[in-house]
Amino acid sequence: RARARDDAMASSTPTPAARAAPPKSAYFENDVEFAVDDAPETPRAMLERRPEGVYTVGIARRARSERDDGDDARGAPDVARAFALEDEDGHYARLASAAARASASAALRRVGGDPRWMDVQTCVVTILAHRERASETETETVDVLIQPRGTDGGGESNARERGVGVLIDLDAARETSPRHPHELKYSAWVRERVPFERRLAEWNAAHPNDACVEYVMTRKVKPEGSNEWEHECLEGLTTNFATSKMDEKRETLYAARDEVLEGLAMGLLKSCVDATDAGRGAYVSELLANAFAATFLTNALKGCVAVDFVIVIDGETTRRVEFPKSLDRAKRIGAAIDQRRRDFAA
Repeated sequence: RARARDDAMASSTPTPAARAAPPKSAYFENDVEFAVDDAPETPRAMLERRPEGVYTVGIARRARSERDDGDDARGAPDVARAFALEDEDGHYARLASAAARASASAALRRVGGDPRWMDVQTCVVTILAHRERASETETETVDVLIQPRGTDGGGESNARERGVGVLIDLDAARETSPRHPHELKYSAWVRERVPFERRLAEWNAAHPNDACVEYVMTRKVKPEGSNEWEHECLEGLTTNFATSKMDEKRETLYAARDEVLEGLAMGLLKSCVDATDAGRGAYVSELLANAFAATFLTNALKGCVAVDFVIVIDGETTRRVEFPKSLDRAKRIGAAIDQRRRDFAA
């Protein structure tokens, strides 16, 4: 009888209403919020609207508060906590715009206090600053796109169904970087990189077992004291590219320094690795000779991702080089990066 009475009481007790899913995005132009249906669906769509802009993409997390222990005894929701952009000084330095900092900070505060976003702990933020000069005046438009992030954290997943590959096509190599100005993240790049994306898609369609996630650009260089041309690995279309070499005493990190924009994640990787900086990117001839112990991609959203194999196309010749130690090294670097991020959140 007691059990039946308890079951009856339980069935009559109302359960809290499930929280609705958060909006798929929040979009602002100069501090004016647009309806979700009028917002660009992806960062790429946003950047294509203003091909003359400079942008940055980063992760924002909920800042901790004294009431992070959840709902209080009366069932009232926890106090809304603001979103904070990781490495915000680095992101805003790219934009060189006080208006961009102010607009992005205001947007993150508004979204952080929106009840519809209460369950979102991590989001992806794209900020674009577009300046337009007319006669003696200059106007600036700041666009901010905020999207919930599907999964929290960075580093490298322990479970991988297939290897991560990178494509290098020497037939497209130039003597300078294809991306200019290479010191900026400029929005026109989303259109300029289309030929490389098309080449990557063609390769993946024709070789599904060797499909690659990134296309790494190269440039032709003559090393000091040499009369032979080399192909220096620069950067991916949306990532930085690095390799590491081990000897008995020291690890050396190879990541292009000239004609690339060192991403914030690459800077974080370098700070987490006790290694000598080679001051240049890997040469393709070194990749083909298996001179490196591990190979990585980095960006602000993924942190450090192991590259398991590299495909090199040179005319009629195609070679695949494997790096079986990359995953283990990336896990250790990823753990260090995750710890830095936890320190930030604290």
